[in-house]
This record gives sequence, structure tokens and C-alpha cells, in this order.
Amino acid sequence: MCAALMEIAYLTAQRRGDPLRLPLTAITPTGIQFTQGKGGEMVLVRRTPRLRTAVDTIKAVRKVVKISTYLVCKPPGQAVH
Repeated sequence: MCAALMEIAYLTAQRRGDPLRLPLTAITPTGIQFTQGKGGEMVLVRRTPRLRTAVDTIKAVRKVVKISTYLVCKPPGQAVH
């Protein structure tokens, strides 16, 4: 999961904390919509096959925690900061 998270950060060119706080609702068929932590701006990163694979990898691993609204979360479903 760590490698997939690094891949998302690399492919989207976001700061380290932005992919960590990514809500599932930000993942759309078109891409991933980030609210940047530093400036608060909305950025849409277009979906690519490589980005989709990284997101799908994390989703497959996180099936243990079904109650969370975040892509990456702690075991009780809380966001990682």
C-alpha cells in the first residue's frame, strides 16, 4: 500500500499530506479532485491507467476498514495526518 500511495503522490504531483487526506468522494471517473492543503485550491488530476492501478491497489488493501470515507485510513477508519 505504501508503494501505491507514493505512486499517487508522484503521478498527481501533490504534497505528501494531500493524498493521505484524500476522501473517496474525490475519486471520479474523470480523475482525482484534490483540495490542496497549503493554498486550499481545487485541482483535478486526470485519470490515467497508472493512477487507476494505484488507487485500485489501495482500495483492495483497505477492504478491512469499510466504514472510512478516506482512501488511506487508520484501522478505526480515521484519516491519516
